[in-house]
Formats: sequence, C-alpha cells, structure tokens
Amino acid sequence: MKAITFPNLFEVKIAVGRMGDDGTVRKVKETYVVNAVSFADAENRVFLEIGDVNRIADVLTIVRAPYKEVFFLDNDDAEASWYKVKVAMIILDEQAGKERKSSVYYLVQGSSLANALANVDTVMRSSMIDYVSASGTETNVCDIFK
Repeated sequence: MKAITFPNLFEVKIAVGRMGDDGTVRKVKETYVVNAVSFADAENRVFLEIGDVNRIADVLTIVRAPYKEVFFLDNDDAEASWYKVKVAMIILDEQAGKERKSSVYYLVQGSSLANALANVDTVMRSSMIDYVSASGTETNVCDIFK
C-alpha cells in the first residue's frame, strides 16, 4: 500500500458510449479522479486518458475532490474498487486541555470496504497521529489519472 498526496484533485463525471454484451452502444456514466491544475485541464486530461480526443463523451460534472491522499494497492488488482474513507485525527488542544477531532477524507483502493479500512490502518500505523476511521463508502470512481 502506498499513499500519494496530490496538490489538486478533481472528480470528472462523464457520459460515454460503451459497447454492451449484446452489441448495442449504451451511454454509461463514469467517474475519474484527475490530478490537474484547473477544471479545463482536468477535462482535457480525462479525454486524453480515455482516448476520446474527438470529445464523443459528454462531461456531466467537474468538482474539486475532497481527498487529502490516495492510497494505492501495491499489486495491480483489477477487481479492486475505490472507497472514500473518512478518518478523524485526534488532536490534543493543550490550552483547553481537551481532545478534538479533525476529519480528512482519503480515496482508498481495496477489494472490499473492510479491506479498504484495513489498508488505511496499514498506512496510518506508521504515523505518529492518533486517529479513528470514522466511516467508509464505496465510490463509483473508475480510475485515477496521476
């Protein structure tokens, strides 16, 4: 498991024609996470990466992604999905003498939600920060374009 921090992540949702099992072309929605400098750059990067330079796909939305880091599996597991995991960092406020929690989101690759949470624990164990994995949900992210 390796964690990579990207300065500007965007989620780009597109509608693209894909060939179905029965041979018909259907519009499907796909979401990609892109490291880009702007919204326009994110759109261009997606079209270049998916090989649709003629812009046959339609861009539905582009939003800034909330992820602090992306956790990639070490092996190239084609069955792995992407999970949005919320982690609450426990910080001691020395002036007030109380603990407070600061939440961050990670995009984590895993074979299941339990596996994704275990992957977060694997990476976070090496840090000096106290934390609690607060929640996790499977996303519809198809791929990450670094």
